[in-house]
Amino acid sequence: MTERETLENEIRHLVATATDGTILSNLLFSPPNGLFSRLGVTRELREEIVKSELFRVAQDRIHDLLDIEAECYAQARVEIERQAQARPIRGLAELATTH
Repeated sequence: MTERETLENEIRHLVATATDGTILSNLLFSPPNGLFSRLGVTRELREEIVKSELFRVAQDRIHDLLDIEAECYAQARVEIERQAQARPIRGLAELATTH
């Protein structure tokens, strides 16, 4: 198996198993050790890679994971705000009477 095939298989595996969009993006694209960065050592290879189905699928998966993370964060923010508003603030009454 060539180094390219090995890297492409590793990319496929990561795309299929990753659950964190930021981590996946870093593993695939961060120079110099990102897997796509290692595949695209020349300009010609990079141009070929960005046109590939594997690149498109990886990009789509990263975007999907980031969308999921944003939705989860937004839901968590709503819950945090609800709980923060419902919980009494310790010491607030005393603070109000000292001024």
